[in-house]
Amino acid sequence: MAFAFLTRIINLGSPSTTYFDEVYHAFTAKVMMGEEATKAWEWWNTPPQGFAYEWTHPPFAKLGMVFGMSIFGQDPFGWRIPGAILGVGSVLLVYLLAKKILKDEVVGLISAAVFSLDGLPLVMSRIGMNDSYILFFSLLSIYFFLKEKDLFSAVSFGLALSSKWSALWAVPIIFVLWLKRTNKFRPSILWFALLPFTIYLLSYLPMFTTGHNLTIWWGMQKQMWWYHTGLDATHPYTSQWWTWPLLIRPIYLYTSSEIGGYVSRIYAMGNPFVFWFGIASVAICAVFSYLERNKKLGLIVFCYLIFFAPWAASPRIMFLYHYLPSIPFMAIATGYVLRRTPKLIFTYLFISFLTFVYFYPHWVGLNIPLWLDKSYYWVSSWR
Repeated sequence: MAFAFLTRIINLGSPSTTYFDEVYHAFTAKVMMGEEATKAWEWWNTPPQGFAYEWTHPPFAKLGMVFGMSIFGQDPFGWRIPGAILGVGSVLLVYLLAKKILKDEVVGLISAAVFSLDGLPLVMSRIGMNDSYILFFSLLSIYFFLKEKDLFSAVSFGLALSSKWSALWAVPIIFVLWLKRTNKFRPSILWFALLPFTIYLLSYLPMFTTGHNLTIWWGMQKQMWWYHTGLDATHPYTSQWWTWPLLIRPIYLYTSSEIGGYVSRIYAMGNPFVFWFGIASVAICAVFSYLERNKKLGLIVFCYLIFFAPWAASPRIMFLYHYLPSIPFMAIATGYVLRRTPKLIFTYLFISFLTFVYFYPHWVGLNIPLWLDKSYYWVSSWR
């Protein structure tokens, strides 16, 4: 936890301007705090050059950035710190989920360590976007449901859904967990019929307080649907869903100009050793699940797949960071495999740590010499 916190806080205020999709999310969060707050909820407005009003996702993550800026100031640290804290919380949830599912605290500790050593969760928790929010609250919802605390699970799911629609992919997981319960009906499950939508609607409360009504709210939902189902765009770093576990095409989020032989970049990319060992671990868990009729391993593999395989049907362009919600379960699969082969634990964690230290400047935008930057592109598709 301490390691995850430090690696997410170091240099968090850099770059000192918006970068990548912060020009949508963080920009709109700042608009929500200003005199022109009404524009944050109106998709027809023309934004300043280089920015855009972010109405293509529900507003909870942007409200989180508003909260951060209210405490720490309207600067990059302010809008990034809530996501960074949730990123640390996700490390804890990986531990809790692994321990709960597999009934083994050592697996939980190894899984959390593996997750903390990956680059993609690190990068996406340090940027003012909504991915760290949906990850944390989706994991929290699953954990509470495993603990049979349906009220808190429904609230967490509502917050995840209020951050990003793809939280809906947690529904099959919750449904499978519900089927595993005893045949006795528990009224607490009815919280899911009420709370998620209520919380989703409440996340738009700032919109209603600026004079907008349900007609505007419904119009925004339709705009979101049309945007994500009809987006016709290109990007040099787009990638297909099946390439994500193989780490074929990461994505540049930020790059500075070269000054005196030094450069600063932020690259959304996993730890190669964590990714490649992780996909092998998922496959091993799938085999053991079948051969040993181990439903716990089957659940882990199912959770891993359900969070990224549906992207195969997506009509819009996709990026590696859409793989983010699957990584916790890849880490848990790795934790299980390492637990079964104790002699590998130290070697694996040591190599993963060294790889993490090596790539860390590339993930967080530290100013480094060009010779070091050039060493990161192991394959041509990483350029």
